[in-house]
Order: sequence, then structure tokens, then C-alpha cells
Amino acid sequence: MSDELRNRVLAIGMAWGPTGGLTRAQRVAAETGLDEAAAQALLDDVLPARNLGVNYVYSRSPVAGAKAVFQPKADVAAAVRAEYPWVDDANLDKIYNDACYETWHG
Repeated sequence: MSDELRNRVLAIGMAWGPTGGLTRAQRVAAETGLDEAAAQALLDDVLPARNLGVNYVYSRSPVAGAKAVFQPKADVAAAVRAEYPWVDDANLDKIYNDACYETWHG
């Protein structure tokens, strides 16, 4: 599978907002032309990159809210790319934003 497809599926899988009642796999299938089973398999392959980045920040902050500690974006990018070198800059930005949001909100 190409890095471009992985990044596209990761972006779809991380998207917030209205889903039209579709699951992530259904959204990926609709936007890529893949069947739903293949879309789910791709999501299972790529979403751990997001989880690694979010957990990297969340697990290193002793508290949530106003006193939360956010790791430098470059450190998060290095950690994610050590395991998932295909993740592009746009998805790293989204991973970092999600990580800070989830750390802030606990």
C-alpha cells in the first residue's frame, strides 16, 4: 500500500465533525473506492499511528486542564515517525492537535 493511501485513510479516520451516520470504514470506502472490509483493514493499520502520538503526550502530562504539560511537537513527530515513517506533516499536525486536546480535557 502506498504512503499516499495510508495518509489519506489516516486523515479520514481522524476527521472530526458530521459523519452522515457513516462509520469510519464506510467513509474510507466512499472516499477511496475500496470495499468496506479493505477500508477497515487499512484503518486498523494506520490508526495506531494516531494513538501512539496521543499517548506520547497524554502519558507524559501529570495533570489535565490548565496545568497540562504538552510535549514539544518535534518530539511527538519523532516518536510517531520512528514507528510509522510514512506519516506526512499534515497528519502529524492533526495527531499533535488531538494529543494536546485530549491531554487538556483528560
